[in-house]
Order: sequence, then C-alpha cells, then structure tokens
Amino acid sequence: MQRREYYTNKFRNLSAISKQLQMLWIQGVFFTFLVPGTVAGYVPYLLMKNSLPDIRIGMFHWAGLLLICIGILIYILTAISFLLRGKGTPAIWFTRAISFLIGKEPVKMVSSGLYRYSRNPMYLGVMTTVAGEGIFYQYSNVLWYALTLFFIFTFVVIFIEEPHLEEKFGDEYKRYKKNTRRWL
Repeated sequence: MQRREYYTNKFRNLSAISKQLQMLWIQGVFFTFLVPGTVAGYVPYLLMKNSLPDIRIGMFHWAGLLLICIGILIYILTAISFLLRGKGTPAIWFTRAISFLIGKEPVKMVSSGLYRYSRNPMYLGVMTTVAGEGIFYQYSNVLWYALTLFFIFTFVVIFIEEPHLEEKFGDEYKRYKKNTRRWL
C-alpha cells in the first residue's frame, strides 16, 4: 500500500506542477496580447488608419518587414525566457491588481539568452517591431512613435524597473547591471 500511495502522491504533484505551467503559459499569452499587442499592434494601427503613407522609400520598405519579423522573434524568445527561466510573465511588479490575468513578474532573475547581451531585449524587440511597421507601411508618425517609445521605455527602465530589480535581486542584479548594457 505504501508504494501505491507514494506513486499516487508523485502523480498529484506532477499534475499540480503541470497545471501551474499551463496557467503560466496562458497568462504569458494574455500579457502578450494586452501589452506588446497594444503597444506594437493596436497603437500603430490607430496612427495609420485615418491617413495615407507619407514617406516614399520604394523597395526599401521591405526592410521594414524584416525588422518586424526580427522584433517579433526577439520578443518571443525573451518572453519564453521569462516563462521558462524566470518562472513568471513579463508583467511589471505594479500590475499586481491584474496578475490573475497576465501573471506575475518572474521569481528568478533572467540573465541568459538574449539577456546576456542586453538588460532589456524585450523592449528592444517591441521598438524594432514598431520601427519596422513605420518603414514597411511608410508612415512617419509610426517612426516618431517608435522614437517616443524609446524615451518612455528608457524612463521606465531607469526610474522604475532598475531600482525595483536592485531591491528584489540585490547583488546578483547589481553585478548583472555592471556587466550588461542597458540596450545594446
């Protein structure tokens, strides 16, 4: 009987872990649609919907499609790093009120993968996507929006995220910050 109980408990534990991972992935998808989906998808759409393209770059506009694909790939790789290595979604700590929907920030610091080269590759992915949209669709207001995002993201990173991460992860984050660039 003991052996049976042992395996029954093991199965229950694995089942619980599996359900937690499934929920984490679902929350990651919700976060992606709500936050980067709005910033890199819906807002550029709103900026373009009632106007005509105002820059003419000919065949060069196809470079924008390449940037869009690169930006999306960067975002996907970094979001997966948060889910697998950090055990959380990209949700910022002050989104706790809606954490049931978009998940919670990672419990472990993520410093591998693309995070070896930049402390903020997820933001870089979003900005690259938006800049690519501006080039591909040939809208200068979307390019200005991409530049505005850079300044907003820089402000958020310097004054909100970095102090929070220093407090949360202590010396581990300080070493990482010293050895890894903020952007590129």
